[in-house]
Amino acid sequence: MRERGNKVNKRYFSKRPDTVSFIVVMGHLFITVLPIYIAAYATLGWLTVLCWLFFGCSMNGIFNMMHECCHYHVFRKKRGSEVLGRYLIAPLMIADFESYRQRHWDHHKHLGVEGETKDAYLIDIHGKNLFLLFLRSVLMLEMFNKFSKQIPRSAIQKKPETGYNWIKTTVLFQAVFFSTILFTAYQGYPSWSKAFVHATFIYAFVYAYGLISLTVFMADLRAIAEHQLNGGTTVQEGYAALRNFKCSPFERFFFGAYGFGEHYTHHKIAGIPYYRLREATQEMALEDESLKPTAGYLGTLKKLARRGQPAPIRRTGPLQPKTNGLVAE
Repeated sequence: MRERGNKVNKRYFSKRPDTVSFIVVMGHLFITVLPIYIAAYATLGWLTVLCWLFFGCSMNGIFNMMHECCHYHVFRKKRGSEVLGRYLIAPLMIADFESYRQRHWDHHKHLGVEGETKDAYLIDIHGKNLFLLFLRSVLMLEMFNKFSKQIPRSAIQKKPETGYNWIKTTVLFQAVFFSTILFTAYQGYPSWSKAFVHATFIYAFVYAYGLISLTVFMADLRAIAEHQLNGGTTVQEGYAALRNFKCSPFERFFFGAYGFGEHYTHHKIAGIPYYRLREATQEMALEDESLKPTAGYLGTLKKLARRGQPAPIRRTGPLQPKTNGLVAE
């Protein structure tokens, strides 16, 4: 990323106590997955649908947490973030942590040019296209589209002896996870056979379907707001935009958790932990007006839904090497 002469105070690179990070992470996870257990305990009805809606949308924030694990920003030592991302967050997301990390680093290095690994922000949401994106998401077409692009790239990058260890980890995690849902269902249905049927439905509908429909939809909207051109004040890199956001508590929870609201600042200096980004952005914006947030996620999406995006101009090669700060020291 081109620097504009900003001098960043070294304190913004410091890590907070692991105890604080652990409480924040576990609290966020608890709030997000709680609807699954509420639905498992309760009888089927509108509450089940509300649990699906909340869980599916809020899991985008957990996806953001996996991003911070990739940058090793959650805990003081890299190993802590590695364990959290690889053995808890990724299995919960049914994702390959290593593959995601490689794609994300490539996204930093090749933003808006050839080699870019993220194309969700190119989706046009102008007019009826926003509804069509939602429809594709709830029909799971958007999820299949994403995986069809990621699997070939992942297969090329993997070493044969270690390439699919993530599947073993995920299967083990999911077995334990389903067992906890079954145990919760048994508290409301004191018959193992009825509890099993109910738990299976909740696991499939609230959790799995919520993840592959609503979470995918929310992640697409977040990427569109962060990087699509023609959405208001931006800095342009190739065919991608960069912007920071004025986040309401609602937007911070569902879209901008873990520093995503300061997305431009993160791309500019990726070595700053997420909990320092807001303060760093305020200080840096005194010298660089482009860092100043002017709208929220919803406001930006509203502009894009009205205007549409210009046709992307694809440029070859990165604008300049962008490798510094991708991983915390």
